Amino acid sequence: MRRRLIIVPVALASLLGPLLGVPAAGASPGFPGIQRSLNWSGYSVPSNGWVHRVAGEWTVPVLDCDTPDAAVGEWVGIGGAGGNSGNLLQTGVSESCYDHHQFNQAWWELVPSGLGSVIFSDLVVLRGQHIAALVIREPDGRWATRVDDLSTGLSGTAVVGGGWSVVHDGSGKPVGPPQGRDSLGYAGGHSAEWIVEDPYSVTNAQLPLASFDTIAFGDLHAAIGYSWHLAPTDALEIAHKDGSVIAVPTLPAEDGFTVSYTGGWRHGARNQTPGVVSFGGEAGASH
Repeated sequence: MRRRLIIVPVALASLLGPLLGVPAAGASPGFPGIQRSLNWSGYSVPSNGWVHRVAGEWTVPVLDCDTPDAAVGEWVGIGGAGGNSGNLLQTGVSESCYDHHQFNQAWWELVPSGLGSVIFSDLVVLRGQHIAALVIREPDGRWATRVDDLSTGLSGTAVVGGGWSVVHDGSGKPVGPPQGRDSLGYAGGHSAEWIVEDPYSVTNAQLPLASFDTIAFGDLHAAIGYSWHLAPTDALEIAHKDGSVIAVPTLPAEDGFTVSYTGGWRHGARNQTPGVVSFGGEAGASH
């Protein structure tokens, strides 16, 4: 299950940190201007106008699955950043540790909706494979998502209000029958995201964040309607409510950034079924 961005109130972290013997809220591995979230690390760029396209690439991480029943996900999306940013449309890959083994899934999701995270069951994703993801408003006005496994040439595609399937990237030939249809609608959003997320289970319990070392996002693109760039104030780090930081991005480079795992596994659901996770919570005031 994906959730929108959930911001950690700095005042709460400052109060709890000394009591629990953890660094104060200001003692961050990050940098001035970075925001703290319970579930998102990466960059969320706000826009005064509609965002029509967002894209990025990364490599599926190799997890340390000594972390019990943990998970992590990487995605690109539009909306979901709180305020007037709109609902969240996203696509990406999730990795879960279950019984000390890593399981990977490609998916898309509209948050909120009744569908939850929709898995591309015919798209097998392996550790170390190169992924490209895209959320776009098509010329006909429809919204679509696409997650490409550049290592295999297969892609998971979805059209909001249409259907989703797995296709061969070059020819567009389907891999098996269409995997489903929906009757959803999406009005668009006012933020662009490239995110590593600490997901939730289907029972709404936040899972421990899996130890992933580093995840580098590159080849970033967004159609915002004006010139844009990543800024330190667009950055997000994942922190517990006690102020301890467990995932933090680097300052933006010319074509991207890297998110690093910085902490031990956190409280959360235990003994979850592999892959039963949800992404796409909002990044907003703690709620």
